[in-house]
Amino acid sequence: MITPQPSNTVRVFVAVAISPELEKACARLIRKLQEVPAPVKWVRPEGIHITLKFLGNVPQEQLPQIKAAVRRAVEGQRAFSITSEGLGGFPDLKRPRVIWIGLQENTLAPLKQLQQRVETELVRLGFEPENRPFQPHLTLGRVRAPRNIEWVVHTLEKHPPPPISFPVKEVVLMRSELRREGARYTPLERFALAD
Repeated sequence: MITPQPSNTVRVFVAVAISPELEKACARLIRKLQEVPAPVKWVRPEGIHITLKFLGNVPQEQLPQIKAAVRRAVEGQRAFSITSEGLGGFPDLKRPRVIWIGLQENTLAPLKQLQQRVETELVRLGFEPENRPFQPHLTLGRVRAPRNIEWVVHTLEKHPPPPISFPVKEVVLMRSELRREGARYTPLERFALAD
């Protein structure tokens, strides 16, 4: 069931978008996984992203402060590249509640630094600090019940996506609207990284 959002608030998060090439690879994989009759809510490929900080429902009048904080966080941060690699699940792939594609650890240092800067600036505004370590990933689907999940995992392992490198040139403040057909994301503002 979708809980109605108060009219004077906006549900937002800070994210990094993926490349069109990686989006297409995710779309191919999701189509393959949809062939397995399992209760998984697969995400729309065009909505796949790396979340840096989820803020939840915030008052609309706080958006200018949030934008200023994200702008400060990205200031002076140079553009970089990261590479997708591997598959995983939360809490794990034996009994996953979330199924995801991972990222190559040796490409993540600048992303982790960027996430830490975003976190620091938003905590200064009064947002709760994240209590779990940052584990960047690309969510493919959310498991609603464990039926046939072993077949989903088997299909994933049989058709792993190839590693794909992609540039990170901007951070996006994203609006999230929860709908029956899935979350709809709208960019509120983009913040370019330095060349």
